[in-house]
Amino acid sequence: MVTCPVCQETADALDLTPAGPCLSCADRNPALRGEPYSDPFWVLSPNQVRQLEREIERLAAELGRMNQNFLLLQQQQIAEGGDEYDRTMEAERNRWHALQRELHLLQMLRAGSRQFRG
Repeated sequence: MVTCPVCQETADALDLTPAGPCLSCADRNPALRGEPYSDPFWVLSPNQVRQLEREIERLAAELGRMNQNFLLLQQQQIAEGGDEYDRTMEAERNRWHALQRELHLLQMLRAGSRQFRG
């Protein structure tokens, strides 16, 4: 566990962006810069970052819809019984986790591209 130097929130080290702050702080201040330890061949151009942001928004919206659906099914199961929530969670769990991982990766790529751009 590490602490974000900006907001002081504690998180897993993989939740911090390359320049040090967490994703939330990096999104609030895209002007943060850092020095890469690797060849920055992977750093995206500003135009590519804009494209990436649209994909981040799309994935976040899809996850939001899934979360809302899960919540409604869970509430329905609590109120009416049945096992539809459990069956849906079992069927969609791997996809939900994969979307979460991909979203996190794209957010980190955006943050790194902003922070290491010259």
